[in-house]
Amino acid sequence: MEFHQLCKEFPLMKDDEFSALVEDIRKNGLIKPIILFEGQILDGQNRYLACKEANVEPYYQDYTGQVDPKSLVQSLNIHRRHLSESQRAMLGAKFATMRQGERTDLAPIGGRLSQSQVSDLLKVGERSVERASKVQRDGIPELQLAVDRGEMSVYRAAEIAKEGPEEQLRRMEVHYSSASYEWYTPTSIINGVLEVLTQIDLDPCSNSANEPVVPALNHFTKEDDGLDHEWCGKIYMNPPYGRQIALWTEYLIKEYKLGRVTEAIALLPARTDTEWFKMLREYPICFINGRLRFSNANNTAPFPSMLVYLGEDVSVFKKVFSSVGGIFKMIV
Repeated sequence: MEFHQLCKEFPLMKDDEFSALVEDIRKNGLIKPIILFEGQILDGQNRYLACKEANVEPYYQDYTGQVDPKSLVQSLNIHRRHLSESQRAMLGAKFATMRQGERTDLAPIGGRLSQSQVSDLLKVGERSVERASKVQRDGIPELQLAVDRGEMSVYRAAEIAKEGPEEQLRRMEVHYSSASYEWYTPTSIINGVLEVLTQIDLDPCSNSANEPVVPALNHFTKEDDGLDHEWCGKIYMNPPYGRQIALWTEYLIKEYKLGRVTEAIALLPARTDTEWFKMLREYPICFINGRLRFSNANNTAPFPSMLVYLGEDVSVFKKVFSSVGGIFKMIV
């Protein structure tokens, strides 16, 4: 299932909250349905991901509420979410994009709301929404992510956003951890991928279309949302390491089995206790020795990594990466 753009605006649960939800769904099943609008998930992204993790089949219900801004936000159950004021301010800034004088009573679904509207609906001060707007306008992605995840106040983030990108990044280095979403592939891994695939036709999780880390012929960035497009040819995938990693893994396997992806290598955290790892066990896996130092981090990663190969030329994958780590394939 795909997430509606409005659903994507909400930050995901923290790890401890999500783990508790997974255990509850595993024990009691899904109690509240996942709400759909236009065939996409409008409300329930955490419940959906928890069902995937718990290996429980979710069930759905179509959204039938009134299409006006207030009922829309209420339909997303915003008041029952455990968000801090800073998180609500960031959410408000994403909705509060209305030009002065523009009508608010006829705003379409996903349309523009005034700052006063979102302030009332989210129970957050307009000043906080203004600070959040500055963070979204001038802040680097790591800074925005820190507020979205509740790791930093919007007040402090707005102060940091006054600095240039390099200074912001220096002050944000402390936020690189195993929960970070973006880990850029080391050059040594990219060189090995090119040796196996000979060329990379598509990087569906690219950091940038103009200055990409991965030298692919085509790139999908965060703004493109690679899950909304078909993938073709030879793929290298290093997905965001958030909870949506299961969706990227599932999509890669689907495109490969459909024949659109002819060959692929994925760099992933070696989380062998997850449901999404089970989807990969039929493919050759290189469990990388030690911990990788990603190209945008000063220190080695606080988690193990693995490379997964989808293709027919397993011998070349083994030859290239056997010095990087042990290579295993499930015995059927």
